[in-house]
Amino acid sequence: MHKCPFHEQSSGAIEGGEINSIHCPDCGDYRISEVALQQISNLQNPPRGWFDVVARGQLISTRMTRELFA
Repeated sequence: MHKCPFHEQSSGAIEGGEINSIHCPDCGDYRISEVALQQISNLQNPPRGWFDVVARGQLISTRMTRELFA
């Protein structure tokens, strides 16, 4: 998967192996690990706190996505 799992109007590419660089007009631009992207890919809507995580501008890791579900 190389786009935002929540919005069809997004695009993305793999950079450096397992890092996805996503451009989403609704969520913003973010970088996310392949495993973290797989964790959230089955959700219909962004989890609570998603936009805060994206706004930090850091690489979104598996650990970060697990914390969203806690």
